Order: sequence, then C-alpha cells, then structure tokens
Amino acid sequence: MSKSSQGGFKKFCVVLTLIIIVVLVVLFFSILMLKRPKVQPQPAILLNIDVQLSYPIKLNVSLGLDVTIKNPNYGSFKYENGTTYLYYHGKVVADAPIESGVIPARTTQNISTVVELMADQLSSSPYFLGDLSAGFLNFTASSTLHGKASFLNILKIQATSMTECYISVFLKGFTYSHCDSKITI
Repeated sequence: MSKSSQGGFKKFCVVLTLIIIVVLVVLFFSILMLKRPKVQPQPAILLNIDVQLSYPIKLNVSLGLDVTIKNPNYGSFKYENGTTYLYYHGKVVADAPIESGVIPARTTQNISTVVELMADQLSSSPYFLGDLSAGFLNFTASSTLHGKASFLNILKIQATSMTECYISVFLKGFTYSHCDSKITI
C-alpha cells in the first residue's frame, strides 16, 4: 500500500469517527437528554366527614390526596420519602407520609396518601366556628418530593417537585380543589 493511500484511509477513519461522534451528540441532546418529570396534582377526595356540634365539638375528616407523576425519560425517576402537610389558616392540622419509590422509564404513576385531620388543632382555631357555620372549611395542602432522574445509571439530574393544593371541604359532603405544581432542577 502506498503512503498516499494510507493517508487517505486515515483521513477517512477520522472523518467517519467525527460523523459518528456528531450523530451520537445530536441523538443524546434530542432524544436521550434528561427531561423534567411532569407532576400533575389531582383534586382532593373527601373520604370521610363526621361533625358533631355538641360540646365538645367533634370533627373527623379524612382527605385523599393524589399526585400523578409522568416520567418522560428513557431512565427511571427515583424519589425520596416526603411528607404532605395540610394547613388551616396557616396552621398545620394534618400530615401524612409519602413513601419513597421509583417511577420506571417512560411511565406514569400515581402517588396517593390519606390525611386525617387533627381535630384539636382545627377546633382551636379562631376561624373554625365561623367557617363551620358557613358550611365549608378551606385548607392548603403542601408536598415536596426530592428525587433523581437517571439514564443508564450514569447521567443523573436532581429534581425537586413542590405541589400546593387549595382545598375547600363543604360540610354537605363534597370537596373542591385547585392545585399548582412547580419543579426545580
């Protein structure tokens, strides 16, 4: 083989290698790049309500809270233990744990928890009797989940999901809620 043909073969190999690298980089940034998990809070569900207006006032309220997380990545999303807090006029009246878990690649999963109101915390509020006589109670639910989205266990990105829901519980037995979600990376 002559020197000129060896030089041409080397140039061909270098050009081919560069083309493969460019294709892999474009593929990575267009398809395989880690994306934010999509968090969609679901409306609160009133599971149980029992109000006795005799002294002392007795109140038993259970709310079901659901969050749907869609993982658009080609790798899993692993989240840590978290807690949902339920506030009544800025005061914590319930909390519920959210157990850690993994959402597999390109799937959607619901995370559910049930909060039981602490009746003593609720009834000690100066707003309680007025809201009770009006026929509804307004709450704010707040959850924060910390996690990692990963691809091939090599590339990992930290993500924090903060969800806040505004919930109105009507004493007639139904609820209305509006939820907002924010993700930071």
